[in-house]
Amino acid sequence: MVWLVVGGAVCLGLLLLWLVTIAVIYFWMLWDVVMTDQRIEASGTPVMAVPVVVNADVLRGKRKSAPAWVIFTPESPSPELADEMRQLATELYDLYVATGPPLAKLSNAQRQFSDWMKNDKFQKGRRIAVPRELTLGRVLYLADVWLAGRDLPPNLEFSRVLACRVTGTDAGEIMAIPREEEDAKRIYAATASCLADEMGPIRSVQQVN
Repeated sequence: MVWLVVGGAVCLGLLLLWLVTIAVIYFWMLWDVVMTDQRIEASGTPVMAVPVVVNADVLRGKRKSAPAWVIFTPESPSPELADEMRQLATELYDLYVATGPPLAKLSNAQRQFSDWMKNDKFQKGRRIAVPRELTLGRVLYLADVWLAGRDLPPNLEFSRVLACRVTGTDAGEIMAIPREEEDAKRIYAATASCLADEMGPIRSVQQVN
């Protein structure tokens, strides 16, 4: 009987320890997200971004948040620039999914970038310059970003333009700007004349880690 009581107490203690550990991890992650957003809001620069890969469920309201890849540029937003970036995003997606014989037809820069994109597990703060060979000389970066559905414009799946705020240049942090903020409204207004209907919606996948 004593051993039963002792064993039960030990099990209960381990359960409580596990619950406390989970709670600590959860609140630490929440605190980290809040601190990151505050840093970016304090020192970040608004930029126009275009998603390359995004979880379809977050676009359709089935998930509250999900990781994505976006390309962004420090250049001022315009319909023409948005068009070029949407086309590049489509080409980068094709590199992302390229396997087998299609890889043999790629240039060295394309093949190296395709290999880099195969590691698609979300990494906070990961950013890489897109080779100039692929951007026609423009300065563009591909970055991991965590998207919250509440921050996204309602027509993102077709406009394919996302207002973001970034820090740094070759390295730094990035976040989507909540759609109700003035910086976001300015970026969306600057590209509203082009809705990317000809290119179709964002290339999306159901599962992105």
